[in-house]
Parts: sequence; C-alpha cells; structure tokens
Amino acid sequence: MAGGIAHDFNNLLTPILGDASLALSDLPDDSPARVAMQRIQRAARRAATLTHQMLAYAGKGPLQVELLDLSTLVAEMMQLLESSVARKATLDSQLATGLPAIQGDAAQLCQVVMNVIANAAEAVEGHGSRIQIRTGSLPKALAAHESWQGAPLPEGEVVYFEVEDDGCGMDEATRARIFDPFFTTKFTGRGLGLAAVLGIVGGHGGALEIDSTLGVGTRFRVLLPVTGEALPQRAEAGPLRSAWRGTGTALVIDDDDGVRDLVRETLSRAGFLVICAATGKEGIDAFERDSGTISLVVLDRTMPVQGGGTVFEALRGIDAHAPVLLISGYSEQGTVSMLSENQPVDFLQKPFLPEALLEKARDLLGA
Repeated sequence: MAGGIAHDFNNLLTPILGDASLALSDLPDDSPARVAMQRIQRAARRAATLTHQMLAYAGKGPLQVELLDLSTLVAEMMQLLESSVARKATLDSQLATGLPAIQGDAAQLCQVVMNVIANAAEAVEGHGSRIQIRTGSLPKALAAHESWQGAPLPEGEVVYFEVEDDGCGMDEATRARIFDPFFTTKFTGRGLGLAAVLGIVGGHGGALEIDSTLGVGTRFRVLLPVTGEALPQRAEAGPLRSAWRGTGTALVIDDDDGVRDLVRETLSRAGFLVICAATGKEGIDAFERDSGTISLVVLDRTMPVQGGGTVFEALRGIDAHAPVLLISGYSEQGTVSMLSENQPVDFLQKPFLPEALLEKARDLLGA
C-alpha cells in the first residue's frame, strides 16, 4: 500500500514540479511571481523526498549511498514532521553547521530520524512538553561506550543526531528490550520502528546511545562515522533554459493526464512534434503506424490493461532499436528489473524536472 501511494503521489508531483519549472522559464527575472513559483518547486521537492522514503519503507526504493550533511537531512525531516508532532509537543532544534560529511543512504537515514522523533512524540504527555533535537560532532572517546548499540565506531571524529524528550521515560526492563522486533509499549504499535533504526544505523557503521529515566525523559543519540571527504556543492536548480533541440516525432505513452501534458509541452518546446497516447494499445498502434518517423518514445511503466512492460516488448518487437525512455513513480531498481534482462533500458524516475527529461532524451538520442 505504501509503495502504491508513493507511486500515485509521484504522478501528481510530476506536473506540479515540472510545470513550475516551465513557468519559471517563461517569467522575466524581475517578475514578482518568481518567488511564489520557486516556493512551489521547493515544496514539491520536499514532498518528493517523502514519497521516496515511502518507497524505501515499502522495499521498492534503491540503496543510494552518497555524501550527506546530517544537519541538512535532519532539518528537512523536521519540516515534514513538525505539523504532526506539534499537537503533542514543541520541537526545539540546535543543528550544527559545517559538519563533516557522512556517507549513507538518505532515505534510510531519514527513516531513522522519523522513527526517533515519532518515538519521542509518543512518550511526551501533551501540551507544554518539549522535544529537543540536536546535531553535532565529537571525538569518539567522549561517547558513552557502555551504552553503545550497533557496530564498533572507528577511531577519530563522529557526528551525531540526538533527540531528548521530557516524557514518561523507561525503566531498566523496558530499556533492555526496546530494539527487539515486535516489542512495543504502545497500544497501536507494531514494535518495528526501533528495530529498523538499529539495523539501519548498524548498516551505516554507526552506533546508538540511550539515556532514559522513568518519569523524567529519554535522550536518544545516533552516532555516525565521518568520511573525511568534502561535500559536493549543490546549486539550486534554475528555470529551464536548455539550448539543446531535438528533431523528429516523439511519442508519449502515459495514462496520467498531468504527466502526459508536461512531457508533451517540454518536448514541444525542444523542437519535437509530439504524439500522445493515453493507453498502451493506443501507443502500440501509433508506433506501428508511424515508427519510421518516431525518434523518441517516452513510456510510463505502470498503466492499466496493457502495462509498460508489455508495451515495451511490443515496441521493441516492431523496432529492436526503438529509443525508449521509461518513466515511473517507482524506483529504477524495481522497475527495470521487471523487463527483459537482455534489453538495455533508459529510465527516469518521477517526479522530474523538464531539464532532466531533456538531458535523458539528449543522451538517449546521442547514443
């Protein structure tokens, strides 16, 4: 269910994110509407981050190891969780700047942050309670060795993320079992949240620290090793101003109106004559009729009746070298693996920006 919801939301976010980018490309630099459109883009990106986390939770997200700033990751998750936690407690944050980079999977580490903060929210009594969230760095020697759980930390500096609440706290018996799968003290809980946290942190070469007193509160700290590498500079994506132009006819096959319209508009602006199909059958018929003039096919993986896999096989049956770009709200790992193993596939995950679509098209046609 989580995977299906994430897929459907990615379909909705694709035109929101993409059309905002197209609108920005049409607006003059001094237009007062630019600020509003940029806010729409940022909100859509945060929503896309959330759907990627849902895909990871559902086991349909790929493991993507990259250099990360722990404070940035925590800040983004706090924005998503603040409205739900605010009903129970006030969130206070002290996030350090300029932390050394860690290496990990952002979706998995976001799940750790989400589970730990949600756990603290469950423990507080209600109005007037406070949850403090901190990040920082410290030498390994300063950590409380006796309370570690997980992998042994390497020598040298570590970074940490910690959540401290003034809730009910835990007695020694409860504290000894909190990482056991299916152990929970919540009426509606399943006992998997902290078990997942322990596994993810251990998989990242990190460790956990717990300090809890019954009736006083709990401090939960996640320790992660630093890499010693510098974080890459990430520039804010600007409006679509690509100089690349395509030629010929592009066929767009997607059952979602918003996605189809965005792809059509993007490719039309780049110089393509665009044919659209809302079903797999329509797409196969159009390709069979005009295969001699079609230079690019953009194909949705998940459609009713005839899915993208069936359509892909049919297109390659008509033309073994048909340039097909597969798009999907699911991850590449889960999508491409469903197709024939001996057929190379170009892939773009939803939601995407128009410039990402054109870059994929340019690479595909250039190849």
